[in-house]
Amino acid sequence: MEMSTTPTCWLADVPLDAFPSSLPMGLNGRASTEVGIIGGGIMGVATAYWLAKAGVRVHLFEAFVLSAGATGRNAGLMLNGGSPLEDPALLEAICTEEGMEVGYSCPGHLALASRPAIWDKVRQEVRTRPASAPPLHALDVSSCEDLLHTRISRSFYGGRWYPAGAVVHSARLVYELARAAVKHSASIHCRTRVVSVGNCAGGVSIATDRGTVTANHVVHAAASGTPALLPELNAVLTPVRAQMMVTRPIRPLFAAGLGVDWGDVYGRQLPDGRFVLGGCGAEPVPSASGPAAESTDTPIQLRLSRFLPGAFPGFPDFTVSQRWAGLLDCTADGKPLIGAHPGRPKHWLIAGFNGHGMPAALGASKALAEAMTTGSLPKSLEICNPGRFKSVQRPERFERSNHA
Repeated sequence: MEMSTTPTCWLADVPLDAFPSSLPMGLNGRASTEVGIIGGGIMGVATAYWLAKAGVRVHLFEAFVLSAGATGRNAGLMLNGGSPLEDPALLEAICTEEGMEVGYSCPGHLALASRPAIWDKVRQEVRTRPASAPPLHALDVSSCEDLLHTRISRSFYGGRWYPAGAVVHSARLVYELARAAVKHSASIHCRTRVVSVGNCAGGVSIATDRGTVTANHVVHAAASGTPALLPELNAVLTPVRAQMMVTRPIRPLFAAGLGVDWGDVYGRQLPDGRFVLGGCGAEPVPSASGPAAESTDTPIQLRLSRFLPGAFPGFPDFTVSQRWAGLLDCTADGKPLIGAHPGRPKHWLIAGFNGHGMPAALGASKALAEAMTTGSLPKSLEICNPGRFKSVQRPERFERSNHA
């Protein structure tokens, strides 16, 4: 997929060329590995980390730079839900173990309800929430104002307050995790585009613009760009364009993550005073490549610019410093694809997170690594099995190579 160089606030804070390719041009298939991973977003890098930590020889290929796609274009919200894949303790443990600084904190998250029906659903969710689940509160507008210390428009009916809502620096998480993966002997090759993937004797042939690498297995972690190499997934993965903007710094207002309804608008104020805001409309696009896929939409950007003063009367004047768009990889049933490709032996998928990939990334990639190395699909991945879109293929036990 042709990646845009549109700047984002996340990519401006990381060393974009920290992981240059060590593959020389004209390699002609002389390199080999146990697992090749296609895609340098959070899913690909996290999978490389877990496999490398397990002693598997891994080569990761990224066409541009790490987190250039959806990972580096979001709001950095970590809203863990009820899935066992979304465990914040996992990120906290890795940060401690690997000495990672990723801007992770738990300021909570407030989603304002813009319609009576949404407000009713929030209150119903709170009433029926299991006692074992993290606390959730339905607050009236006055209580939301007390929480944020900010006036809120009476066009809202109340708010869904989730104290466990967390935030993270999206790109820094990827780069720190990549550093940890390399420490465990993973090889990361940025600015190395995979142009085709095919079967070869005993494995998979991964052709890149620097040459061809043979692997025992390949993991497709290119999000909305996955169908470019696996066209059969065009009917399964839909690229959806989402819009973002970031302001110049203003005075501190509130640290909590912000949403409207179920993600119609989302964002937060960064520690330096900038506001990152997204939403106000998302639309499917015909293809995950080409300039139209990541170009901004003027009407949506105008709605984003008007949201803050409309939602919070007296909101200070601000200037927008950056605007960008990114592609979500969406599935028809809202569940991701994690596991063995049902029609291609030795191919694995981790994609289709429907804009909710950050909270699940570490748990999902860890479970995928387990499926690859044991040949058994973890229970947590059963509802994510790609085979639900085609005849189910039993995961093939991972084969260790003699050419490491």
